[in-house]
Amino acid sequence: MKTEKEKMLAGELYNAMDEQLSADRIKARLMLKELNEASADDFKTLNNAMLRLLPNAGRELWIQPPFYCDYGFNIVTGENVFFQF
Repeated sequence: MKTEKEKMLAGELYNAMDEQLSADRIKARLMLKELNEASADDFKTLNNAMLRLLPNAGRELWIQPPFYCDYGFNIVTGENVFFQF
């Protein structure tokens, strides 16, 4: 039987209150806090937070905080992508 996370990623109906998905959302919130509260000139912290939050992003991603998402791991980008607030 599929996990709720597998169902979500497959585009099927799923239980968002599942323990694993709830833990994934908390993990994402902590990374978002780090990203959104980093100083605009602290490129190391910003880059590290972006890479951990969006592991499926292409090279040269830049996010202009604030940024919000539920999980992060399910976001895929191309290369040279810029997200405006």
